[in-house]
Amino acid sequence: ELGEEFALELELDEISESFILSCRLTEAPQDDEHDTYKLLLQLNTLWRETGGLSMGLDGADGTVIQMFTFPANVISADGMYARLINFLHAASRWKEIVRTRPPFEEVNPPEDLNFIRV
Repeated sequence: ELGEEFALELELDEISESFILSCRLTEAPQDDEHDTYKLLLQLNTLWRETGGLSMGLDGADGTVIQMFTFPANVISADGMYARLINFLHAASRWKEIVRTRPPFEEVNPPEDLNFIRV
């Protein structure tokens, strides 16, 4: 069910020996781009809490991209599966957050940080 909502891209960066996992979440709402961009930048400051999950924008349409980089040489099949599932859960939650843009304080209660941990 989660996998049907997002098209995942997995790229191997041979130089850093890392996988880069990404997916397109949704277009940034046009009515108040400033709040959306602010929310994405605030999320990027939570790199410790997210395990390195980051957000960006792609192209002129402003599509929000979720990205995660992890070492390719130390991951088992079970580890890869767990990261993919966690990544998809985070993508689903962040897609809804970007669409509704609640105040950052409401997005980031300490007991709710597990949803963004990859």
